[in-house]
Amino acid sequence: MYPTKYHKPASIAEAVAALSSGEDAMLLAGGQTLIGTMKNHLAAPSDLVDIRQIDGMSGVSSEGDTLRIGATTTHAEVAHCRIPDPACQRCKRRTKPFDIGICRH
Repeated sequence: MYPTKYHKPASIAEAVAALSSGEDAMLLAGGQTLIGTMKNHLAAPSDLVDIRQIDGMSGVSSEGDTLRIGATTTHAEVAHCRIPDPACQRCKRRTKPFDIGICRH
């Protein structure tokens, strides 16, 4: 892998600052797809900004006609979501890494 700076911010503001400081910074929210891509030399971010420990970045919620899936929400959390929203139900059926992104409401 290529040289990469690792940041572990404690807040969203710190994460934004870390993202802004790198030439090609990327978020690390779960990492399975990104880390594999880096190992195969298909991605070489200048900085990794690990947001997994920032409060409020995980979970599934619904308000009005908006379904919110936090950046660090696991596939298991989506699969066990009890929100009766149709978009949430579609997401529950699509928990593969590349399919989860199409579940926008």
